[in-house]
Amino acid sequence: MQHPVVAFIDDFRLICVTITQSDEKMEYKPESFRLWDVNDQQLEISAIDVEPRRLHITGDFYNWELLPEGEMIWDNQHHYYFCELPLEMVKQKSFKFIENGFIWYPHGKNLLVDSPKGSFYQKGYSISKDKVRFILKNRMFGFHNLKLLLKTGQNLLPENSYFLDYCGIRKIKLINRDIYNQPEFFYNKADLGFRWTPQQTVFKLWSPMAKELKVLLYDSSSSENPVSIQQMQLTEKGVWQAAVPGDWENHYYLYEIRINENEYRQIDPYSRALSINSQRSLVFDDQKTFPDGWNEQKELLLSNPVDAVIYELHVRDFSISPAWRGPEAQREKYLGLTWSGEISQQDKKVTIGLDHLKELGVNVIQLLPVFDFDTVDETGKDPLKLRNWGYDPHSYNVPEGSYAKQPDDSHRLLEFRQMIMTLHNNGFKVVMDVVYNHTANVGAPFSVFDTFMPEYFYRMDNAGHYTNGSGCGNEIASEKPMVRKYIIDSLRYWLTQYKIDGFRFDLMGLMDLPTMQQIVKELRQLKPDVLIYGEPWVGGASPLANPAVKGSQKMQGFAVFNDHFRDSLRGDTDGTARGWVMGSETLKKQVITGIMGSIDDFTAAPSETINYVSAHDNYTWYDKILRTMPEISPENQIKMARLGLAIILTSQGIPFLHAGSEFLRSKRVPDTSEDDIRNSYKANDKVNQIDWQRKLTYLEFFDYIKTLISIRKKYSALRLTTALQIKKRVSILKDGIPDNLIAIYISGLNKATDLIIIQNPSLKPENIKLPAGIWKIIFDDQYKTRHIQATHLENSISIPYLSTMILELD
Repeated sequence: MQHPVVAFIDDFRLICVTITQSDEKMEYKPESFRLWDVNDQQLEISAIDVEPRRLHITGDFYNWELLPEGEMIWDNQHHYYFCELPLEMVKQKSFKFIENGFIWYPHGKNLLVDSPKGSFYQKGYSISKDKVRFILKNRMFGFHNLKLLLKTGQNLLPENSYFLDYCGIRKIKLINRDIYNQPEFFYNKADLGFRWTPQQTVFKLWSPMAKELKVLLYDSSSSENPVSIQQMQLTEKGVWQAAVPGDWENHYYLYEIRINENEYRQIDPYSRALSINSQRSLVFDDQKTFPDGWNEQKELLLSNPVDAVIYELHVRDFSISPAWRGPEAQREKYLGLTWSGEISQQDKKVTIGLDHLKELGVNVIQLLPVFDFDTVDETGKDPLKLRNWGYDPHSYNVPEGSYAKQPDDSHRLLEFRQMIMTLHNNGFKVVMDVVYNHTANVGAPFSVFDTFMPEYFYRMDNAGHYTNGSGCGNEIASEKPMVRKYIIDSLRYWLTQYKIDGFRFDLMGLMDLPTMQQIVKELRQLKPDVLIYGEPWVGGASPLANPAVKGSQKMQGFAVFNDHFRDSLRGDTDGTARGWVMGSETLKKQVITGIMGSIDDFTAAPSETINYVSAHDNYTWYDKILRTMPEISPENQIKMARLGLAIILTSQGIPFLHAGSEFLRSKRVPDTSEDDIRNSYKANDKVNQIDWQRKLTYLEFFDYIKTLISIRKKYSALRLTTALQIKKRVSILKDGIPDNLIAIYISGLNKATDLIIIQNPSLKPENIKLPAGIWKIIFDDQYKTRHIQATHLENSISIPYLSTMILELD
């Protein structure tokens, strides 16, 4: 019987072995294995451990969580794992098997408990009376891995080759894996990449696996032959170095590497500038990429993250609409964010572009990925590769070239800095959306990381497969020392050299918590008010043991997106489930928890929650309402959209707005599929554009949101900074308040007045009783006239349907 084996060297004396198609009845002993070096000298194996399997049955009857009653046990008589559950509990429910918390069987679609007929090999269960026996046996659904740990009698040196003989079947070559996590290979200096002077350029690359490295220099991005080839020397900690005399400014370079009997030419993983479509790295003078006035630009300071009002936008979307009237050379480019203008229609005139952002009142611009990504043709010649959201990283330390007028040299760096400087000088912070959780491709030569350090930068399972917690085919192993260093070096680079003000981490649940803690520590030393937040979830099962997920951020200095609050307001993201704003009264408690900064849920302070009702993913907020509530009038659909954003802007925490939501952004355009409407990452510009014409159409809606933002900035009661302040000052009014309404009372402090915020999600006006005192309306449906002359009230008031009202104690 064949026993395919995969073996990794995990440190100097430990080998991890995975055997497939194994028989659980076999015994594994040290003498089952023989270890050889490249000279056929046998080495000692001193001990062997078999890692126990932890198997569970899980499914929608468990909400896909691992619970004790779903644990499977080994049946010695029948030689399979099983778990019995009541038939009524699981009938017509879908399920999967899961091993060690992250390996799911079967791959692909779920299984269904439907009938007792059929082989359990295909169905995964058998039914007997009122019980279902779930069964998992080798060769069912790809389940056939057994992990062993072999301890050796002497150190295994990574520069040598070793082979494992299992039961005399065949020799397999051992793969160096986690051995490179050892201190002997940790290089802590900040000089990887190139360092240019007019006298020489020094190249440094970390690749302890390499057998030989050369740096090839070219006089242009397209020249066929290098003008210089320099041999690199292996120095400390696995770093290769070459010092090339002369002035190599504006020359391009590649590394030529010999590794694992293969030879490749590849760009520098530490590239700071690239030729068009990332073909070659560039040597350049940093000082020439700083625009005039760079060192004198203004930088907004926030005393606390809750002072931020975040506005998420995509560079191309912002200026691609025909209604955008800026210079054609700046359309869809970084510089498109620097242009201000107006459009008009009959008696209406509105600002667009940069002036629109200033008028709206947001103060943090979060950019969808702007590092170099894979799927867009930077020449603009391929009509199928004109746009993407950018969640397919290629080179982490280079601005994306398709957004630059000149992508083939260092000019893209200058344009990117001009955009940042303009935004800073107009009162905005700039946050980058960063995707350190996966890359667009794996394997040499498609992945830069895999070319120089095969399989080191990625998480692997025990059978040598890339794990897929991102849902994109791989996941970056942030917990490994040199991967963690790469990520932190990259963040420090954007923070210091580009004056970036913060980072939004895509799929932050794939980042280990110690890495996030170190990121916060190091970045706060450089910029005390840096904004750090991310998505506290993953895109698939991951073996990561200590992830940065909801709750882990408590008192750690970073925030997370609040999907609990989002879902309580809107229902689900892509379906037709209704949230509280749409009339689902059972979600009132969850909405109140979100309004209170989620301090009774998963936060320790309101600065740890990003409050939102929509983002680039899934339906826009308005499209979700159109999908979920088609039966109500267009007027009420708009009021519903207004109410959802009003709740976000008056809640404790950090508010977040999806670009265009302030004038009812919709991706529901003619000839567009429902899939493209709800997940438009690769849909066309008509779907994704910021349609400035909608501002003219929905100007009153825009004014409403703009006014709410100004009120949030004016009243510190809407921006409390600690859980203690919220518990002391914020309460829920119940006396005289209809069950379906939420009325929040915020008591004054330090000469601030008391506030009441009332949210009415019903389709009819509601009367409420007010606390004692003389109150004035500072915001409601008639907010424009109220600003001129506030209405004074004492005992009660009628709250218009689908509306928000804010009152202040006079």
